[in-house]
Amino acid sequence: MGQRTVAIHGRRSFNVEGNSMLSKQRSARSLSLLACGALALGACSTADTGEGSGGGDGETQDQTIAFAWEQEFEAYNGNTSSQNATKNTVVLNRVLTQFWEYDPEGQVAPYEPFGSFQKTSDDPLTVEYTINEDAKWSDGEPIDCDDMVLKWAAQSGKFKKDDKDVFSPAATTGYEDMQQPQCEDGDKKFTVVYDEPFADWSASFDQFIMPAHIVEKEAKVEDLVAAVTDKDMDAIGKAAKFWNEGWVLKAGELKPDIMPSSGPYMIDSWTAGQSLTLKANPQWWGDAPKASTIVFRFIAG
Repeated sequence: MGQRTVAIHGRRSFNVEGNSMLSKQRSARSLSLLACGALALGACSTADTGEGSGGGDGETQDQTIAFAWEQEFEAYNGNTSSQNATKNTVVLNRVLTQFWEYDPEGQVAPYEPFGSFQKTSDDPLTVEYTINEDAKWSDGEPIDCDDMVLKWAAQSGKFKKDDKDVFSPAATTGYEDMQQPQCEDGDKKFTVVYDEPFADWSASFDQFIMPAHIVEKEAKVEDLVAAVTDKDMDAIGKAAKFWNEGWVLKAGELKPDIMPSSGPYMIDSWTAGQSLTLKANPQWWGDAPKASTIVFRFIAG
């Protein structure tokens, strides 16, 4: 099949204001879902990942979906206070997956290709998570508890030096009341216990879950889970510096070795000031994405 290009225009009026990182990510996701509906190609699921639900079936078609966007992508980590922006979220929604999606009624539900979760106690609030056994980063490394411990550590606000958080998260909502995930290095299951009730518990461990093995390698931290458990602030400080700064990119700059995908697409190319291209991730374990290519064209408003 020949390529088919459909243009969808994003406007600045959709940019999200406010203090909650969760609300920003949800609003950006809602914008992307509107675009998906306009495409009418079945290229986006309710999780906005570009694939159908469940089990690795289907076939990717040789189609290109093109978005026109006014702001250029800038960072692979959209969790930081400086980079939690729609310009990053609209790209990363298709590259980094998470534990939940919106069901047809608009309610938060487990995103089964990534994993499952269930509340096991209200007092204290306790949630058990299971990561899909097939879930892996595009570089072949398994997605496991290490990545969730990194997510918690970076967004909990619990690791400080001179009374200042060594990580720079956009928000700590939920994670600040959560104890460290209970698991061992490499586990596919973990449990979290909250010190306080948290009504939005089902939306925890959302995007963006970042690769702990990359942080360990780049920050020269041998075992991130052990460092967090032992409160080794020297190691945690090194990890935080990379988490804060290591995924911020110059226009047109790609660092594929430190930017693995956990979703149906991966970043393939980037021409500064012009466009960024996603290609189907050959390591994706869920249903094949419907289109082989997504292009974001940067158009100044």
